Amino acid sequence: MGDSFENMLRSMRCWNQPALYDYFQEKGIDIMVTPPNRMYRENRRVKTDKRDSRDLALLLSKGMLQAVVVPSQQVRELRQILRIRNKQRDRKKQIQQEILGMLRFLHIPLQTAGWGKRRLEELQQIRFSEEGLNFSFSLLLSEYEFYVKMLSESDRHIRQYSRQITEHWPTIERITRIKGIGPLTAFELTLRLFDRKDRFVHSGKLVHYLGLTPSEHSSGEKQRRGGIGGGNPQLRALIIQIAWQAVRWDPVLLDKFDRVYQHSGIKQKAIVAVARKLMVRIYTIIQKNETYQIGVAA
Repeated sequence: MGDSFENMLRSMRCWNQPALYDYFQEKGIDIMVTPPNRMYRENRRVKTDKRDSRDLALLLSKGMLQAVVVPSQQVRELRQILRIRNKQRDRKKQIQQEILGMLRFLHIPLQTAGWGKRRLEELQQIRFSEEGLNFSFSLLLSEYEFYVKMLSESDRHIRQYSRQITEHWPTIERITRIKGIGPLTAFELTLRLFDRKDRFVHSGKLVHYLGLTPSEHSSGEKQRRGGIGGGNPQLRALIIQIAWQAVRWDPVLLDKFDRVYQHSGIKQKAIVAVARKLMVRIYTIIQKNETYQIGVAA
């Protein structure tokens, strides 16, 4: 194993590559992957590989290391599809802001709303006194049209390809049946959260991972709750958007929103509570292979 192992390490840029995990798994060696930010560390001025290895062995012997689930090769590749698509979406939004910022700076108002065909036609008619700026602006518009086209093709590809993923299609289909969640969102939720049923031992772990649980600073009889945070901010933003849609058609979630809003007077706190309840319900139907029922309080 020595020569092939050393060659494999030379081909990798760092030690935490999934390829290292796959290599040991193929050799039949059971290993644990643990997040460094959740390890107990002493305040030391000297750090060496030898000390780190000794500390890891000690923590492992005492059961103080927390294992994380390593996604399969298929899931890692499918997530790359999402990353490419989301980068296209982010670049499209960035170009929109660049265009608007430039026009505001030059005091050029726009008559059309949104970013449909009419606005693009209006932008193409804009002329500046400097011919060089006209050329640069036309390049920016061409780049915007390019990313619009690429994003449309990526979305179409994901919708078609998701049906071919036999292992994950039942979960994608189950989430898609929830009113307000489209195939693209279902695809992302499945790959990032529900690629395997044992990833979260209970729904509380899921909402904590998403950063939907409030922080707490309590001492004695005093209890203080703080705001939400941590987790994956992009996923949390996506789920908050889903929650805003959900309160429109599910009376149970609307009731949850109203009660929290009446008590707190803060809409953002109310919608976070709705998002937390919604994700618990989605977790439950996936674990039990059930269909989402509108108006069910459980």
